Amino acid sequence: MACIDINSKILCNFNNENIAAALNEIIDNELSKDVSRMNTRLIDECVNALLELEKEENSGFKVLIPLINSNDFLKSLQPSAKRFKNMNVFARAALVAAIIAASAMTANAAYKNATGVDLLANIAVAVQNQLTPSENKNQNGGIIQLGDYEEEEEEETSRTTEPQTTHTSLPATENETSTTEKTKDGGYIEQLGDDEESEEETTTQTTKKQPENTTEKASIVEPENEPEKPYVTALEAQFDNFKTNYIYGEKLSYEGLRLTAVYSDKTKKDVALKDCDYTKSLNMNITANYTLRVIYEKCVVKIKITVRPDEETRGAEICSNDDFEYFLSKKGAYITKYKGKSTALNINTMDGKAVYAIGADVFKNSNIKSVSAVYVKKIFASAFENSEVESALFSNNITFLGNAVFRNSKIKELSLKGELTEIPESLCEGCSALTKITLPENTKIIRKAAFSDCTALETIINTANIDEAKDFAFYNCENAEADSSIPKIKKAGEYAFAYCRNIDFKKLSQSIEEINKYSFAYCNKLTEAEIPAGISTIPEGAFRGAHISALTLNEGLLEIEDYAFMSTEFRDLIVPNSVKKIGTYALYSVKLRDISFGRNVESLGENAIFKSTRVNMNVYKDTVPYEYAIENKINYTVIE
Repeated sequence: MACIDINSKILCNFNNENIAAALNEIIDNELSKDVSRMNTRLIDECVNALLELEKEENSGFKVLIPLINSNDFLKSLQPSAKRFKNMNVFARAALVAAIIAASAMTANAAYKNATGVDLLANIAVAVQNQLTPSENKNQNGGIIQLGDYEEEEEEETSRTTEPQTTHTSLPATENETSTTEKTKDGGYIEQLGDDEESEEETTTQTTKKQPENTTEKASIVEPENEPEKPYVTALEAQFDNFKTNYIYGEKLSYEGLRLTAVYSDKTKKDVALKDCDYTKSLNMNITANYTLRVIYEKCVVKIKITVRPDEETRGAEICSNDDFEYFLSKKGAYITKYKGKSTALNINTMDGKAVYAIGADVFKNSNIKSVSAVYVKKIFASAFENSEVESALFSNNITFLGNAVFRNSKIKELSLKGELTEIPESLCEGCSALTKITLPENTKIIRKAAFSDCTALETIINTANIDEAKDFAFYNCENAEADSSIPKIKKAGEYAFAYCRNIDFKKLSQSIEEINKYSFAYCNKLTEAEIPAGISTIPEGAFRGAHISALTLNEGLLEIEDYAFMSTEFRDLIVPNSVKKIGTYALYSVKLRDISFGRNVESLGENAIFKSTRVNMNVYKDTVPYEYAIENKINYTVIE
């Protein structure tokens, strides 16, 4: 085994500060990684070594001895590892020498077993090159020799009186090379590892015959100590109106946070948040206690924040009993989680206070069949979604409902009274057992899919003031009847009332402002419609299958899209002069008998009109409708 020479003066100077610098570099390197790749075990091992350094009885390389048996630590010293290449010269030398001095043979065997690399052979070159300049060597300082001396005979050489220069070199292991990389300050960093592009360097050793019984020893000249650069020892945080209490939907903000780095030379410097690693995003729509982390160099600032449902609970502490987790505020109890197993619940009070709110997802997917909460005024998103709940008794003054509160539940009847003017998105979507819904009297807006696919729904109370129904609002409620004809409807989204066969619209409101695709498709009790001048397009399928027997189109209309009035029941129609395009199957109705076209129709789609000998087209000569009638052999009359 090769003998490794290390200057004893350098080894004796390996102090706590050098070792700490090396360990901190390993820790810092790990912290810079993605969390999924971070080696927390290695971090803990290095932290434990740092803690040992703080004890007076420990000094220098002694604290590294326990790390010799750590595969994670040994792997961190792989010649190709970035952290090894970039270590401070003295920190790296200290780390290497400590391992060799502590347990040269054991360390080498363990490292070689873990990585497949002969540690001693590589480290010898690194230490020798770092601590022995190629020029101006002298013989000052003692030599510590590590190796297996019992199995090797000491080589004797004769010393001559002539001046000479001795170069000592230990070869790297097979397929490994030693390279240098120039640093910003003009120095060089030793790099060990596989390098296919580098050529193996051979150092020629020149020896002279020495006097008998003398041994030549290599001398390592200690490089001049460079002044240590100040490093960060702490990160201070100051808060000026920094926000720590949030409610659902609010955006995470670091406004008001001031960071200051404290250095080893006692100087301080302001740090910009952009130069730090920090928590950038959180789920701000769930009840939670979070800890924000801001990391600069190896220092961490931790900041606790809360996310709560509303203003009444902003910053409130979470309480708990056997069945529930909840907040207590001035307004009462706010339930955030259900842990029990009961199927019938009375949650009118909690700790002597009225339960005024049920939080998001509290009873989602639960087996609860009935609930009484007569003081509840707020119910948040998905509170009973996918649950078995069949009946629910709430306050007569509900002030807030979240989205999808009862979606896909077994609820049979729901009465909502109070100040609400909007029914939230997907409130009862897919509730196939729901038969009756009582809306608040002043309900104006039905949000997207609020009652979509409520196939058993029979009765809807308080529809008189609805002026807007969003996409799929009452889609496929085939059996539902309204207590009024929804006379004030102004805006109908896509499929808003599609397949509402029993809602008695009678005549479509003259106040209608917006119609979308299939808005009133197959509304059997929509019998009369007059499209206001403000509407320029009748969208695709808007009235398809509706039982409209009287239709009036006003000037200003430009286009009738595909299937718009397919399978309706009007017998006569006048198309305004403003209409330029009529789509495929747009007016395809078997009951149509007489239709008059204006002069400006530029496009008439395939099968736009049912081809029958019973229909007559009134057209201007040499227009698109005129040619359409001739081509499809439809009766026509030329307008003079």
